[in-house]
Amino acid sequence: MNLFYEFMLLSIVTPFIITFIITKFLIKILPKLNLVTIDYHKIHKPKIPFLGGLGISFSIICSETILYFIFLDVKILIILIITIITSIIGIIDDFKTFTAYSKPILLIFAAIPILFFTNTYDYNLHLIFGNIQISIIYPILILIAISVTANTINTIDILNGVFSGFTLLSFIPILLFLTLTSNFYMLIIVMPIVTSLLAFFIFHRYPSKIFPGDTGTLTIGALYGTIAILTDLELLALIAIFPAILNSFLFIASSKGLKEFHQIKHRPVIMLHDGQLSASKNPNSPITLLRLLLLNGPASEKKLFNIIMLIEIFAISLSIITMLVI
Repeated sequence: MNLFYEFMLLSIVTPFIITFIITKFLIKILPKLNLVTIDYHKIHKPKIPFLGGLGISFSIICSETILYFIFLDVKILIILIITIITSIIGIIDDFKTFTAYSKPILLIFAAIPILFFTNTYDYNLHLIFGNIQISIIYPILILIAISVTANTINTIDILNGVFSGFTLLSFIPILLFLTLTSNFYMLIIVMPIVTSLLAFFIFHRYPSKIFPGDTGTLTIGALYGTIAILTDLELLALIAIFPAILNSFLFIASSKGLKEFHQIKHRPVIMLHDGQLSASKNPNSPITLLRLLLLNGPASEKKLFNIIMLIEIFAISLSIITMLVI
C-alpha cells in the first residue's frame, strides 16, 4: 500500500507540475511567434495563444513513459501511442486544417494500438440489462469510437474553460468506479490525464490566457475513449459526455453534414454591444448547444460556462446512478 501511495503521488504531481510550467511558458512565447487566434466572444477581440494542448500532450507522454518503465504494462503503452498519434494529428490540424471528413478518418488510425493488443479490452458490452458479447463488430466499434470521442470533445470547445472543465467533470464517474472497485492500478494510469487537465484549466478558465487548440481537444477526446474501453466503462463514459454528443449531433444535423467551423458562413451565436452573447436569428445558422441555451435571451460568457457545467454535472450524476444500478 505504501508503494501505491508513492506511485499515485507520482501520477498526480508530475503531470500537474509539467503542464503548469509548460503552459506558463507557452503563454509567454506563443504570442511572440504570432501563434495566436482571436477570442470572438470578447468585446475587444483579444488575441490568445492557441497551442496549449502541447503542454497537456507533453505532460501525459512524460508521465506515462515513467509509469511504463515502472510497470511495463501494455495498457500504458497504448495510451502513450494514442497520445502521440492524436497529438501529431492535432498539431497538423492547428496549422493546416484538415477537411471535415479527412480528420475523422485519420483519427481512426489512432485506435489501431488497442486492436493490435487484443487482450487489453473486453468483447462484452456492459449494459443495464446485462452483457452483450459483440466480438465480431466490437473491433470496428473501437475504431469508430476513438474518432467519435476525439471529434465530440473537440466540438465542445465553445467558450473559455468549457473544454477543460467539461472533460475534467466527465472523468469523475470513471475515477469513482475505479476507486470503489479498488482498481488502484488503473487509477494510477488515468490520473496523469486528469491532473494535466486540471493544471491546464487554471489558465484556460474564464478569461482564458491560452486555448488548447485541436492538439489538446483531439488528444484528450481520444484518450477519454481509450480509457473507457480499457476500463470496460463505455456506457458510463457515453452518458457522462452526452451534452457534448448532443452538441455535435445538432451541429452536424443542422449543417447538413460534416463541416469544419470555419466553413460555416453564419455563426450560431453573436455578441451584442454590451459583451453578452445572443443566439443568431439567421435561419441558416447551425443549431448548437450554446445557441439553444441562448433562446431565452442573451447571457454573459461566464454565466453560460456555469450553465454548461451544471448540465455536465447532471450528466455525470446520471452516469454515476447507472454505475450503481449496474
